[in-house]
Amino acid sequence: MAASIQVLCPNGRRQNVKINPNTKLLQILEEVCQRQGFFPPEDYKLVQGRKEFDLSLSVRYASLPNNAKLEMVKSSSSRTEQEVIIALQLASGERHQESFKPSTSLWDILMLFESKNSKLKGILTQVDSSHKPALHPVCIYMREEVVGEQALKATTLKKLALTSGKAIIRHLHRSIDEGVLGQIVDKVEREKQKQAKLEEIALKRNEELQQMDEQNETRKVSSDPLNSIHESESTSQPMDIDEHIENNSASVEHATEPMLPEEVDNSITSFNKSDSESSSSKRQDQHSSPIEDLRNLNIPGVQIFTPEDFSGLSPQEQAIARRLAACFLPHLQAATSSAQPSSLRPVSEAASSQDQMPQNFENFKFPESTKGKNLQSSERKMSLLETPCDRGTILFDGNEPLSPERTSQESDIPDDFFEVTKNDVKMMYRDLQDAVRRFEDQPLLTTAMRNERMESMFDNYDRIVIRVQFPDRSILQGLFRPREPVSALRSFVQENIENKDDKFYLYTTPPKEVLKDDTTSLAISKLAPAAFVYYGSKTHRDTYVNSKLRSNMKPRLEAEKVVTQILKPERTPRPGPSGTDPDSRSSVEAVPFGARRMAAGTSSSSSLSSGSSTLPSGAKVPKWLKLGKK
Repeated sequence: MAASIQVLCPNGRRQNVKINPNTKLLQILEEVCQRQGFFPPEDYKLVQGRKEFDLSLSVRYASLPNNAKLEMVKSSSSRTEQEVIIALQLASGERHQESFKPSTSLWDILMLFESKNSKLKGILTQVDSSHKPALHPVCIYMREEVVGEQALKATTLKKLALTSGKAIIRHLHRSIDEGVLGQIVDKVEREKQKQAKLEEIALKRNEELQQMDEQNETRKVSSDPLNSIHESESTSQPMDIDEHIENNSASVEHATEPMLPEEVDNSITSFNKSDSESSSSKRQDQHSSPIEDLRNLNIPGVQIFTPEDFSGLSPQEQAIARRLAACFLPHLQAATSSAQPSSLRPVSEAASSQDQMPQNFENFKFPESTKGKNLQSSERKMSLLETPCDRGTILFDGNEPLSPERTSQESDIPDDFFEVTKNDVKMMYRDLQDAVRRFEDQPLLTTAMRNERMESMFDNYDRIVIRVQFPDRSILQGLFRPREPVSALRSFVQENIENKDDKFYLYTTPPKEVLKDDTTSLAISKLAPAAFVYYGSKTHRDTYVNSKLRSNMKPRLEAEKVVTQILKPERTPRPGPSGTDPDSRSSVEAVPFGARRMAAGTSSSSSLSSGSSTLPSGAKVPKWLKLGKK
């Protein structure tokens, strides 16, 4: 199946060009120019949207699919052909370099290298018939192979799109069957016939364009109304009228041009101002005599207007006439409105001028995005979410267990609770379908849009809770704004550690992700509305938090109460674009911080596996829990 490319020409026509993977874009451009009559081809280029193609590339390396749509446009500067530096690489690995013109054929290049180097004489162009099949010279550029003497003579550097710069051409000898060689010769002959036909078409196009230009010039000369006006005036009018026309040549020329209504409208305003001061006989002496002479000429396609034609109309009718003229001359209404005082303008014209006044769209917002919202309060809230808040610093021991009541309740869970039922499978399958549907239906968003949506999910939270666990199992709790940067959290930790010079890093797990970018907000870093962050450092110490906080260490229950009070948004946050389940977000409100097992080593599985079970005496071990032997 033959491939093709469609090129849109500057004249609006589309030209289909048959191609193969090795067809150069320069060949496509030249063929289109020859078929459509655009000369010289050096003044044009190929583009696709805003992408400008390198004409030295082939279709294979330009990443153009079959039936691609390209556009041929005129370039700002013409391409110039320069000498090309060719490095001929032999089969032995040697390279010989020389400069050639783009019109040089590959056969001539081989002959030149043979003439300049005595060792290569008779080797590059040799056809070894001792082998069966015979060995023929082959030149390879990129992935295009030129095989045989006929093909080498017909292929020039310009045909390979080499019009400047440097290139490497590999040379070798390959055994070619007679049938394949005959096909190559037939292909070369067909390309020659095609090129001759294209040159013939280009010659005809060029002649047609020249004839059209000559006909247009003769029509312009024969149909020039000003020449006929001057000839008739010079033969039929007396000398005083000729002098009067010369003095008013500017007004007469404007009367015969297409911009006539604008000039007439300006003359209307000046006529209305001077109506009470001058007489009608004086107006006729200044305007009527040359204008009437022009009207008597009956120039086809030209109508002459004077102020007297509009003097009998009412202001409303004059406004209608201006609007009709504005349909043909868009700039007429703006010119008349600026020349006419505001007191004389009609009401409709004044309203239209107010509509045309430039508006400031800097603070424009679409109605749907601000529907039902108080913009002033939302802006104040956005600024509030970015300003730091009172940290409410609390330090407690991570090894401290939860209340005994909750521990006893968790230990009384029956074994049937951990068995997966049929309804559980249905719910999990439904949740999985919802997650896939949200993932498929979500629109394509930029990074800025995704970050904005992620931050807007937690705008209902005035403050968020972040806990930092140190290697000594002490936990530091602080309050932050959702839009505060990660650098605020880093500064908070830096202020409360004992040794300020220690280098540390913060990370979340699982999986382990180090908080590297300090400029991103806490919401984008997935630390809202509550998160557990770990302190990491190469320096090992017994204690990490300063002595002031350690002396005022709080019980864990007090920290849980703070979390319960803080995580009470006005309404449930919307699900994010990444398919976040709103139920998982709302569960943050109901479940306290300690029950989420976010602290490493506080979960029941980790404590039991380490041999230090926190289950009370007499409690049954669930079936699903298998303890390993030490």
